Amino acid sequence: MPQLSFPVIDFGRSRGAVQEAEAQRDAAEGQYRKAVLSALQDAEDSLARFGATRQQLAQLIQAERSAAGAARLNRQRFEAGTSTLIDQLDIERQQLSSSIAVAQAKAQLTIDYIAIQKALGLGWSEPAEPATR
Repeated sequence: MPQLSFPVIDFGRSRGAVQEAEAQRDAAEGQYRKAVLSALQDAEDSLARFGATRQQLAQLIQAERSAAGAARLNRQRFEAGTSTLIDQLDIERQQLSSSIAVAQAKAQLTIDYIAIQKALGLGWSEPAEPATR
């Protein structure tokens, strides 16, 4: 036959067990909130870096176009004899430097995009195995 037992005098053990369980629940909730806030901060930082890199890339592309135009104009001046070879080489060096800066900014933009994907948990799936016949 089933029995029901309830200790009348437990000297507060039951209340202590309940308080301990509540404290553990509160600690777990605090850790969860900390993890969520950390993830949100990481996502926000990634988005901010991506936006800043996009703006920088746009400026560098404009500078590259300006350098290309300056190189074309100086090439015409050089061919007409009003500019020196050293001036032409210096302008071409500046053009190459701006092209390198654009390539580096594009690489950084890709890295920042990957960081956004990671922060938002938008991973990728493994490619399918090629079918062999």
